[in-house]
Amino acid sequence: GESSSSSSGGSSSGESSSSSSRSSSSGESSSSSSSSSSSGTSTGSFNSILYYSAFDTDGFGTSASNQLNSNNWKDLLQNNNDGSLNNFSLPTDTLSGWIGCYPPALRFDGIDDNVSLQNINGLSSSSAFAYEVWLNIKSLPFNEATIIGSGNDTLTIRNDSQIYFSVNGTTTNAPITTGEWHHIFATTANNQLNLYIDGSSLGSTNLTNNGFESTSEFVIGRDFKGDISIVRVFTGDGDFPDILDQYFT
Repeated sequence: GESSSSSSGGSSSGESSSSSSRSSSSGESSSSSSSSSSSGTSTGSFNSILYYSAFDTDGFGTSASNQLNSNNWKDLLQNNNDGSLNNFSLPTDTLSGWIGCYPPALRFDGIDDNVSLQNINGLSSSSAFAYEVWLNIKSLPFNEATIIGSGNDTLTIRNDSQIYFSVNGTTTNAPITTGEWHHIFATTANNQLNLYIDGSSLGSTNLTNNGFESTSEFVIGRDFKGDISIVRVFTGDGDFPDILDQYFT
C-alpha cells in the first residue's frame, strides 16, 4: 500500500549505496579534514559532532538487526547527543522500529514516529554546519516531512518529490526518488547553502547567515515514512568533505 514517486535527479542503486555505506559506518566516528571540491579547491574542514548509526545503535556494536527494545539512539561520538525514540513499535514490527534488513535501519511510520533531543551540543550561531543522512524514502508525505533539523534550520521532503534545505529563511532544493537508498549531505559552509544527493551537487544558493540559529527541539523523521540508517551533524567550513569520498570513490 505504499506509494512511490520517481523524478529526475541523483539516485543510487541499493547495491552500490549499501556497499559504500558499510565502509562509512564501520569507519571513523568523526570527520575532520579539508578535502578537494569538485572544482579542485580546498578550504576549511568539517568536524563531526553527532553520529547515529543503525550498524551500532548503542555504542557496543549492537546493530538494528539485534536491537529490538532500545528507546534511545546512541551518539557514537559520546557528546551527550543521544536521541530519544518516540512512538515507535518496540519490539519492532514491519512498519515501525529497528529493522535488520541490509542496511540495518530505523523505520519511521510517517504518522507519529520521530527521534528527538532538546539541543545538539556543539551547534552554534557562529559556525557553519552540515547534515548527513543515509535514507530510503518509502512514500511522500501529505505535505512536508522533517528529515532532520530544528526550527528554521531543517532538511525536509515535500510531496513534490523535492528535498528542501532551509536555513534562516533561505532555501535550496533538489529532486529525489522514493524506494531507493540515497546519501544526502547538506551544508552551510562558506556562506553557501549546498545540497548534495548521492555525491552530486544538485542545489546551491548564497547565504547571509550560515550559523545554526534555532533553539527549538531537534527532531529526526517527523512525518517521515521510510528508513534511516545513518545520521551525522557537522560544524565548520569545507568544500567537498571527505565523508563524500568515503561513499563515492
